[in-house]
Amino acid sequence: MLNFYEKAPLVDSNREVELFAFQEKIGIKFNNVELLNLAFTHTSYANECLGDVDNNERLEFLGDSVLGMVTAEYLFANFPTLHEGDFSRIKSWVVSENSLAEIAVTLDFERFLLMGHGEEIQGGRKKKAIIADAMEAVIAAIYLDQGLEVARGYVLSFMKGQVEKVLLNKQSDKDYK
Repeated sequence: MLNFYEKAPLVDSNREVELFAFQEKIGIKFNNVELLNLAFTHTSYANECLGDVDNNERLEFLGDSVLGMVTAEYLFANFPTLHEGDFSRIKSWVVSENSLAEIAVTLDFERFLLMGHGEEIQGGRKKKAIIADAMEAVIAAIYLDQGLEVARGYVLSFMKGQVEKVLLNKQSDKDYK
């Protein structure tokens, strides 16, 4: 049976050092570094490779669900006086492109991205959508490699602060979005 990460780009010694630095930064050691490498592989890079190389889009899909579930669970458990509409508004901002890109930048995600030459020269490393998508893909990679509890811990490490920002904005009568 083919593992979905077998089409990840090759991890040479230089890339291994880069990915080790990321693992150190987030405090999670991957069992399968190819999975992490795939999480940082943008479509443009995969399209420019000669071999059969995959991209992070499938991981992004899964990571979005893990992120949403952990965020909903946190809100439900910790804010008993909030109503469903409040949960939805808070969650929509916390899992938004802007929020995820803000966190990803603090973790230097742009440094670890693999992207094609065309995307690179168009400023792809600074595009919020690309960085936020990679954040979701990394969440999925953590989930698949380490399990739900470790993925939950990773999400909560940044999400709690994002929720607090939203709640402070609510107190100042600003819209969640």
